[in-house]
Amino acid sequence: LAILRSVVQASDAIGTASEEAVAEDLASGKLVRLHWRNLPPALEVLSVRCGVVSRSGYRLSPAARAMIETLVGLDAPMQAAAIR
Repeated sequence: LAILRSVVQASDAIGTASEEAVAEDLASGKLVRLHWRNLPPALEVLSVRCGVVSRSGYRLSPAARAMIETLVGLDAPMQAAAIR
């Protein structure tokens, strides 16, 4: 998150983060929240794709594996809903 924050603050990039993670930056004006305009009526068409990057040749920690399992578990219902 620190790297994402520094990239966004030093460029014209747009980043995503939880509000809690950037609350101080929002309060100080270092970052600003962007608001969506003209959203389609079917908001489920908006989706986020994420990937997990890991170092080759190293095992993931139990916490990292649990996080991946959580992400996959959260994504499964959305994938099923998108297929309907």
